[in-house]
Amino acid sequence: MSLACRAGTAHLSQDQSECSRLMAVTAALSVLEDDPCTNAGFGSNLSWLGFAECDASVMDSSSGAYGAVGAMQGIQHPSEVAARMALEGLTPLSGGRVRPM
Repeated sequence: MSLACRAGTAHLSQDQSECSRLMAVTAALSVLEDDPCTNAGFGSNLSWLGFAECDASVMDSSSGAYGAVGAMQGIQHPSEVAARMALEGLTPLSGGRVRPM
């Protein structure tokens, strides 16, 4: 846990922007996803078919940025995919359209 906390605070000490907050959380989650002692990422329980299927979600309450993925296979850090989706969701599309959630 202390490694995850250090990874997150390293990002926050550099920058306090929206992107940095999401990246700080993602950095901390990535450490946990790499740890075989946690039920996340590398240490996930296997499905009935023998695959690690990971879920992840991140949210920034100040901007409303939100990203989530479910049942991902073959991805080392699903939290990074969720964070990327959250950040891309902040960019408006043409014609006032919004990205699907």
